[in-house]
Amino acid sequence: MSLAVQAPAFSDASVWHGADRSFRLAAAFLRYFSLLADRSIGLCETVRYVVHVGGENISELPCSLETDVSRASGIKALTKRSYWLLVVFALFGGAIVLAVREIPQVIVGEPSFFRTMEAHTDAPIVGGNKVHVLLNGAETFPVMLRDIRKAKSTITFAQYLYEDGSIAKEFAEAFAERCRAGVKGNILLDSHGAGNAPADIIAIMKNGGCQVEYFRRIEAEGILFPWKLLRYNYRSHRRVLVIDGQTGFTGGYGISEAWTGDGRTPQTLA
Repeated sequence: MSLAVQAPAFSDASVWHGADRSFRLAAAFLRYFSLLADRSIGLCETVRYVVHVGGENISELPCSLETDVSRASGIKALTKRSYWLLVVFALFGGAIVLAVREIPQVIVGEPSFFRTMEAHTDAPIVGGNKVHVLLNGAETFPVMLRDIRKAKSTITFAQYLYEDGSIAKEFAEAFAERCRAGVKGNILLDSHGAGNAPADIIAIMKNGGCQVEYFRRIEAEGILFPWKLLRYNYRSHRRVLVIDGQTGFTGGYGISEAWTGDGRTPQTLA
């Protein structure tokens, strides 16, 4: 199955505002104690530091210090402890995002539906899009190839499984033709899932001007430092095609003969 999707990055303004407010408050107190430490030995004067957070006058912090050096050493020790306490406050205080344990029951069409989906997927719902469900290779591959051949500026393709076969060659030729026409093509293949792709198919894309890279290949340093081979098992299972930044395909397909057909004919897996 393939879907056309568009999902820009999402940020919860209220959460980040709370965190920003907390960190600015902690920074203000750190600045105050820094002034306190700097003036702990010297002239007898009053240090006043006004903390402003979000435009609000939260507090006025007066400090009268005597020139007694014996007291100054104690103040310095207290200041050091305060630094550590405030560092802990800055790191762990303020806004905390709680883990989601249950998803509330919402119904499509209710006003809360879109906001709930945005909150639980970390992606805003963007208006003006159309989504088409494409089932099996018989529906998916022709539409993908059609839109690749219509690309005018960019093609971005990430795929885990890319195997030998007529469909793999057809995709490679479509990519190469567009790249020769001046379209910028960026192709990322997983080195494990596409490890058996014939060199001549990869050469079609590269010779056409497409940039073809492999995700996490075994390199010489992995032999010299065996522990780096542990990363090899972390694969890129992305299956994404984006045309001109406007049309996107995603789903559970692979570029393989096994994904061709309608999913009903014998000897066909889709």
